[in-house]
Amino acid sequence: MDGLKDAIIKMLAGEKVTINTGTFSNDMTTFSSKDDVLTLLVHLGYLNYDNENERVCIPNKEVSKEYMNAISTMDWHEVTDAVQESKELLEALWNQDEEKVAKGIDKAHREISILQYNDENSLSCTITLAFYFAREYYTIIRELPTGKGFADICFLPRKKYADKPAMVIELKWDKTAQGAIAQIEEKQYVDALKDYKGNLIVAGVNYDKKTKEHHAEIKMLKSGKKMRTEKKMTQQQVADLVGISLRSYKSYENDEKKQGSLKYKYILEKLSKINPIDEEHGIVDIEYITEKCGNVFQKYDVNFCYLFGSYAKSKAKPVW
Repeated sequence: MDGLKDAIIKMLAGEKVTINTGTFSNDMTTFSSKDDVLTLLVHLGYLNYDNENERVCIPNKEVSKEYMNAISTMDWHEVTDAVQESKELLEALWNQDEEKVAKGIDKAHREISILQYNDENSLSCTITLAFYFAREYYTIIRELPTGKGFADICFLPRKKYADKPAMVIELKWDKTAQGAIAQIEEKQYVDALKDYKGNLIVAGVNYDKKTKEHHAEIKMLKSGKKMRTEKKMTQQQVADLVGISLRSYKSYENDEKKQGSLKYKYILEKLSKINPIDEEHGIVDIEYITEKCGNVFQKYDVNFCYLFGSYAKSKAKPVW
């Protein structure tokens, strides 16, 4: 039926679709258009109807799963394939794999036929569906009000998955992914997600009309405290690293008003250059040593291995 597939795809991506309920025959056998089918789904409770704007949408994640179950028995393989691949795409975003994210969105765009693909709104629809699996972990909000504008797509972790990073995706149409990242920073979108500042991914996605390809730029935004603890450093060690007193460093770590200052950015920059698991910049734990040595020993006939020096004596100290 003309338009039905596109309407379902858009709603699976979180959009609302305009319908005309006036043609519905009030039975379950007579359907002259997609609007009649969608109106029946409203009556059955599978769609929410906005009476004022005459639009429908899928009410929640559970009902969305029922649509996917139904689609899996139909000849809509491109949709089911895109949803199945969305798990890998989400993991690529978590891993900040820009190339894999861009290629994954490219593939979703090719496989999913949506009416028009000529602006940021249609791009948003494609990306939301491409990250369909993210609904298991996140509440997805499009056009979230922020400090100086609206963030295109926000992923807020559900309570049971609080360990997952919050994510903001800004979209650009025939511009640059770098420009999308710059907009996130300039308009202070992350201020609306201050509760996630220690664990926040921002991504810019651009669609190039000439090459018909997507490009992605991804950054992990971490607080100074989170970076410090991940690198197993004390507050005093970071204070010594950047040449300030312990008291001053504590104020930068704990006072939100100072976390946009040049000094705070300098602290983050210094911390980002430290690798805590190599001989030059930190202490390597015994599991790391065992793993790396084990890879070598598998290639050779090694019967014994002895550990000498400060590591053997448990006296190894980090050198920042």
